Amino acid sequence: MVLLLKICPRGIMLVAAAFINAPAVFHLILCVAAAILYPAGQHIALHEPPKPSHIGLICTKCSPWQVAQDAINDARSICMREYGSAPDVSIYGDPSFTFAYVPSHLHHMIFELVKNSLRAVQDRFEDADDEPPPIR
Repeated sequence: MVLLLKICPRGIMLVAAAFINAPAVFHLILCVAAAILYPAGQHIALHEPPKPSHIGLICTKCSPWQVAQDAINDARSICMREYGSAPDVSIYGDPSFTFAYVPSHLHHMIFELVKNSLRAVQDRFEDADDEPPPIR
């Protein structure tokens, strides 16, 4: 049995769950983070010196391509440190596309996905003679 926190109109509840659905847990964690951490971070960011194209933590011209590239570089550097090499990672998309979002949240999500992918590929091709394929 697993205990989870659930946000409801009356507050945060502790819920027991026998089976956990990974997307549901991910959504739950995001809800908790948004409900508890985001307002304080936004309030603090609004009182710091302004950054171009930012309203507090929200970047009005957030480029998911650039955030993904930064997350990939961070994840690959960890992989290089741990394994001595890192597979290439390909990004598909329009580098000029932008939208309003919190870049740190997007970076964290992409970083974790890429880090896990790099580890899986490195573990799979650890003893292989072939080069690992690029991650897409």
